[in-house]
Amino acid sequence: MDAARSVTATFSLSGGTTTTFEQRVAASSDDAEQNLATGSVGITSSDLELTVDGSANQAVGLRFTGVAIPPGAAILNAWVQFKVDQTGSSATSLSIQGQAADNPPTFTTSVNNVTSRPLTTASVGWLPAPWPVVGQSGPDQQTPNLASVIQEIVSRPGWLSGNSLVLVITGSGARVAESFNGDAPGAALLHVEYGGGGGPSFSLSVSKNGTGSGTVASSPAGITCGPTCSAPFNSNTVVTLNHSADSGSTFAGWGGACTGTGTCLVTMDAAKAVIATFTLSGGAATTFEQRVLASSDDAEQNLSSGSVNLTSSDLEMMIDGSVNQAIGIRFTGVTIPRGAAIVNAWVQFKADNATSAATSLNFQGQAADNSPTFTTSANDVTSRPRTLASVNWVPAAWTSNGQAGPAQQTPNLASVIQEIVSRPGWVSGSSLALIVTGSGTRRAQSFNGDAPGAPLLHVEYNLPSP
Repeated sequence: MDAARSVTATFSLSGGTTTTFEQRVAASSDDAEQNLATGSVGITSSDLELTVDGSANQAVGLRFTGVAIPPGAAILNAWVQFKVDQTGSSATSLSIQGQAADNPPTFTTSVNNVTSRPLTTASVGWLPAPWPVVGQSGPDQQTPNLASVIQEIVSRPGWLSGNSLVLVITGSGARVAESFNGDAPGAALLHVEYGGGGGPSFSLSVSKNGTGSGTVASSPAGITCGPTCSAPFNSNTVVTLNHSADSGSTFAGWGGACTGTGTCLVTMDAAKAVIATFTLSGGAATTFEQRVLASSDDAEQNLSSGSVNLTSSDLEMMIDGSVNQAIGIRFTGVTIPRGAAIVNAWVQFKADNATSAATSLNFQGQAADNSPTFTTSANDVTSRPRTLASVNWVPAAWTSNGQAGPAQQTPNLASVIQEIVSRPGWVSGSSLALIVTGSGTRRAQSFNGDAPGAPLLHVEYNLPSP
């Protein structure tokens, strides 16, 4: 393998059966709406506005009780089914996360009782189709696959079968669904398909440079797995997988010699199965950096009115006064080859003001080969198609004006950037745009306020294979 190349190998083990679990919202206090501007929470509404109600943007919380899924089960598929309460066809973009808790309590009317809950790292974006008919409850009212969110919850060390779980929905636009109070039989329904339970038993053994072997990752013994186990590999590592699952499983088999340095990720998936994927890359990664370079390349969109501002002296993420908004950030001349393996990526902000309110931000990319600059056309930020990949960020407090350090740096956005540069039409030198939504307040410098302190995109990548 060439030192500047990367290789990914995948092998899988399959067998066993799939179990289905379903549960509706079963109480008035188990679906809630929180006004993002005031923090007030309602638990008796006859419907659920996802997510704009009149002129107010809100977060919606859903709690499902008695979730009889064993700890560490492999989540294959999961979704929430809604029923239409009011028709709607406006452009709508939603982000769905779970509460990062073993057994979350029901909602209350305490201020910010929805958004103050800690959220999963996993999140799923949803661009729902129009809802043209009251009472519909079909594919257009069904979320995308939420397996990553549910997996993170049932893989928590304290999760027990029969616990409750909570989902939190934020975003922009309007789809109006039935609530428990409005139509109990039509309240939100959680559907989960899973395999196994407690996780398959497996061991991952290595022979380093032909001088011995040992188990570097194992479940349930050894390091904690679920949904992902990881272990570092040294050069000339030979990988073998020894697997014993529930009766009825069969071993498909794979083995190979790996050269380089990388990380093996062993991911629970499929019914009573293991899918193991590892990527090894050699040589030094290439680094690309670019700041926002024009007034129209960072934008703020009012989620209530749709108006877009291109000349603000700062970027409020996400509350500006009483208004919730979406932020668009565009980077030009991104000289990353199509198909490059993204190792690490982040955006560095510079604080415009000290802010410490509880804040949760969601980053997606524009799903485009070469994103155009922003305009003042209504909804020009949120109307853009977005990547399936998304990354959530719960930033630490920004304690002083002018800070541009770790607290102002996003988590790794590699999955978002990877999806963009892997598009068939991506060309090195194209532009890419990131779209930020969420709740809370962090104020960053914009191009108009401080051009040298405008958002900076940092990407580390390995060259693609020929």
